[in-house]
Amino acid sequence: MEKILNTYEATAADGSSVTVYEVQESENAGVMESPDRKEGGIKRMQLSDGRPLKMVGERQFKVDGTDEAFLLDRPYRP
Repeated sequence: MEKILNTYEATAADGSSVTVYEVQESENAGVMESPDRKEGGIKRMQLSDGRPLKMVGERQFKVDGTDEAFLLDRPYRP
């Protein structure tokens, strides 16, 4: 199950605004004492439509596998 950790507004090269999500996959880490316990997995950035992003600069991201770039309106600190 994915958990949204944070949202960021970003600007595309054409000037349009998009929402970027910082998400983390929850992994089942249950044991006999607490079988429903979840631990966080790897964090990643994605667009609201689910396309994964790759960090290419301090506030700059590209859609993975393309040249479609976005600039966050505020700094991202992983």
